[in-house]
Amino acid sequence: MLFSLAFIGIIMDDAITLPGNISMSFLFFDFMIIGTFFFILFIEGTFYKGRKSVYKTVMIIYVSGGITCGILTTISGLIFGYDLPIRVFMYQIYGVIFGILVVLIVSWLLIAAVEAYKQIKEDSNVEPWIKMRYKITIVYAINTIIIGALFVINPFDTITVIGGVELTLLLINLLEFIQIFGEFIAWYMPGRLKRYFNRKYIVEETEELSEEEIIKQLRGE
Repeated sequence: MLFSLAFIGIIMDDAITLPGNISMSFLFFDFMIIGTFFFILFIEGTFYKGRKSVYKTVMIIYVSGGITCGILTTISGLIFGYDLPIRVFMYQIYGVIFGILVVLIVSWLLIAAVEAYKQIKEDSNVEPWIKMRYKITIVYAINTIIIGALFVINPFDTITVIGGVELTLLLINLLEFIQIFGEFIAWYMPGRLKRYFNRKYIVEETEELSEEEIIKQLRGE
């Protein structure tokens, strides 16, 4: 969803004209930076609360890169506006830096999800839908890493166009849809879908672990 904000910003640039030479897309890019900051907090709080992790290192790298991206997009939007050559150059640098940051952060999520799944994979007290949550998280993490890599390979305003079709933009939007769908199913799974994944689950006499207890177990609490 964060990546979609950038493309909304580009579209809004064409739809809305502000006084002078000001471009408003920088606001959407900055929202992406802020949103990703909270995404890092989510990973730390969900998988590593109370445990040793690379959280501080990731946060330092992200804040440094995020500030750089924020300065680039703000200067581009407020000062250079629609001065196309400079705008393209600024967005290219932004795309590469932000893409690298996304690959770094989501790789951390991928490692956390894989480790969590390994811990509960053979545990019969853990319901199948909870195991499926981590499987889905692994899939959408890989999907998001690919999006980040596309930002590096084909940053904003250098979109590959063949036959009038913006292929990179089309691919990123498709992957974005998969990412959003995966995030929703993994962390806001409807009751009907939970029951479907649990359809062959037989509750044993041993005490069934709640989701909160499983998360505490994964953190080593």
